[in-house]
Amino acid sequence: MRKLVVLVAVAAALLSAAPVSAVGHNVAAGATVSLNGDAFFTAGWGGGQIVAPSTVVDGVFLPRGTQWDQGAVWWDQNDGRKGEIIIDLGEPCVIESLTVQADDNDAYIVRYEAPGGGKKLAWNVPNYDIFGTGMQTRPDPADDTAVHQLQGDIVATKLFVRAAPNASNDRFFSVSEVQAFGYCF
Repeated sequence: MRKLVVLVAVAAALLSAAPVSAVGHNVAAGATVSLNGDAFFTAGWGGGQIVAPSTVVDGVFLPRGTQWDQGAVWWDQNDGRKGEIIIDLGEPCVIESLTVQADDNDAYIVRYEAPGGGKKLAWNVPNYDIFGTGMQTRPDPADDTAVHQLQGDIVATKLFVRAAPNASNDRFFSVSEVQAFGYCF
């Protein structure tokens, strides 16, 4: 009995001293979203659903495989224009992980602006064409709760999402959700 009491006491001491590594809350939820570039669209071809840019940070994932131009913000780079989604967090936030839902056959880049300016790379979001067509969540298209753990925490005031250079065969890009987990000051 005495050994059990000692083991319980040691376990309790270790647990209380252990750092908590839980995922923070989604600091991008409800942030101000703007679209930089004149090739953005918020409706599908042939009378599709019109969406507001703010749907990118509304916390809702589209069903896996949803057509890329139905319910997401999308843009066309066939004409050489560069589109960028800007998410203004409103204050400095520490970000430890990201989740992005975007068109399946494209790669994307998430950059961030640190307090004081300057854009830096946060994540090269991979092309997920091998998992089927339509909208796919990264890092795991089968699990919308999965997060991409950054190599180190970043401090950001804004996030910028754009297509990766030479990212697609079709040059049509679409993003339906961006989530950034951490905490704000």
